[in-house]
Amino acid sequence: MALDWWHVLDQSIGFRVKDYTDFKSCQVQIDPLATDQPLVEIPTNPGVYQLTKRYQVGALYKDRPIYKPVTGTIVLSGAGTVDYTTGQVTGSAGGTWGGEFDLPMRFSSNFPVEIIDQRIESVSFTMQELRRNSL
Repeated sequence: MALDWWHVLDQSIGFRVKDYTDFKSCQVQIDPLATDQPLVEIPTNPGVYQLTKRYQVGALYKDRPIYKPVTGTIVLSGAGTVDYTTGQVTGSAGGTWGGEFDLPMRFSSNFPVEIIDQRIESVSFTMQELRRNSL
């Protein structure tokens, strides 16, 4: 019995998605630099830093941890090794970074596919970002 491929596309499986409006450490129309964004030390793991994108308006800012950097795109202002699965940097004394990243996502419901005459006629779905506590 063959397994239909769409049966495995459900909400239990995570995957990477590129958000073309926000996928770089800088504005999307320019090239990333090693000085774009801060590395933030992980309080429970001294000497290990998280890639972070800072969104700032005036004196207010919001830091967003970056968990899925794109392999080969990350540049660091200092020495260090990037874990492309977690977005963590070791062997660095802080500093900054630049590069591209994806978002960890999942389907927010089962993947509904309508098949008519052995052809996929329509697909409708929504996605949800996987947050740190659900990774």
